[in-house]
Amino acid sequence: MLDVGCGTGFVLAGLREALPGLRLTGGEPSADHLALARRRLPHVELIELDILEPQRRAFDVVGAFDVLEHIADDDRALRGLFDATAPS
Repeated sequence: MLDVGCGTGFVLAGLREALPGLRLTGGEPSADHLALARRRLPHVELIELDILEPQRRAFDVVGAFDVLEHIADDDRALRGLFDATAPS
């Protein structure tokens, strides 16, 4: 699962606690936020990610929690979420 706009990892921490077997990746454009998330979640893959840029179709599940309302071009962001999702 990819959490787009994971910030400092608050939602990822909840997901990890609720679903410990789930392979999680957090994507965040802010290097400062990623640094905090890495301290909170040392065993979760965290990547610098701008969902407005083309993504590889690699994730079975993609979430964006409290993110879209902060992006001016939400249509493009939704296309980015779709592009990050693996074909079924």
